[in-house]
Amino acid sequence: MRPALGQWIPICALIAVLPAAGVAEDGRAILATALSMRGETRMSGTEVTERTDPGGRRTVVERRMVRDVGGKEFAEFTKGPEFLVGQKVISDGHVRYRVIPSRKVVLQSAPLDGGVLSDMARWRKIQALTQLTVEVQRGKDESTGRDAHILTVKAQTREGVLIKTRRYAVDVATFFILDNRDYHDGLEVSRTRYRSIDFWPKIPEGLFSYSPADDMLVLPEPSMVPRMADPDLCRRLGPLGAPIWPPPDWRPAGAFLQAYGRVRVMQMNFVAPVPGGPLPVVLFRRDVVPERCFFDEFYGLGGLGVQPAGVGHHAWAWQATPFTYVLASRLGPDRMVPAAQQMADETHWPPPGQGPSPGPHGPHHR
Repeated sequence: MRPALGQWIPICALIAVLPAAGVAEDGRAILATALSMRGETRMSGTEVTERTDPGGRRTVVERRMVRDVGGKEFAEFTKGPEFLVGQKVISDGHVRYRVIPSRKVVLQSAPLDGGVLSDMARWRKIQALTQLTVEVQRGKDESTGRDAHILTVKAQTREGVLIKTRRYAVDVATFFILDNRDYHDGLEVSRTRYRSIDFWPKIPEGLFSYSPADDMLVLPEPSMVPRMADPDLCRRLGPLGAPIWPPPDWRPAGAFLQAYGRVRVMQMNFVAPVPGGPLPVVLFRRDVVPERCFFDEFYGLGGLGVQPAGVGHHAWAWQATPFTYVLASRLGPDRMVPAAQQMADETHWPPPGQGPSPGPHGPHHR
């Protein structure tokens, strides 16, 4: 059960995994080590993810992957839904960028920990695993043919009711997770595997570095998968989900409910025409939870007034009780300043002391 030459493994994890002579292998300890090793394995390969939705529709996504110790990662989507193909994920272990060329948008993550779990975080992960039933066998990974620990993990309630089942194939030499399957009611609903894999490959210099191009709009990456804000959700959100009307030449391009920790942020997307192709414009409405989050730090929010003020990352922000608003785009100040002022006027309607609003969403309600 030795790791590949040069492979770094946390000493406490090794102690947990390596069994004494004649003692059966501990599936929980193997899984804990595999999860701890996610950001500490040098590899390249093709990752394949297959999902089946409740309606029986199957989606297959392929990514070209390269990883290195310290949480470094490069991934390019090569097959899948049209909106995904061409997207890239690039991380130097400190910051992760998701590059979306078709939208000219880059999502920047909160600061990372270099992919290395702290001793306390690792111990908590191992403790959490003790609540699971883990069966372990020796076998072969189906896709790569490598020797693997085959783990069947079952999560149950205290009453013994099965919540979910997951199956892992963990590489014996490196503790890298080669295959990960989720089951619901006995049926496989998702699987992530590697069609090809190479450990300790030669990595091109600069692969994990990224600097956004001048025409790319950099936005803060949310902490959870965004939720499409359909009319029903917007109604249930109340004022947080109310529409705001942009300049007449901006085309609406959908809205999403984002989460940054416990802070909810409504994101309204627009497309503005410019010579050479349209540019994205994003309006954020931040909820009133009185705690700071990565969204606030990304834009340097604090001390805002009722008039739009320039903030970092090509954006203008203002306060309109009870919400904070941020309007971001690479359009340039000549178009963004008047647009921000128009939207700020709408969010402040009616002006103090001038009577009730003429409509539920201000003077531009349609």
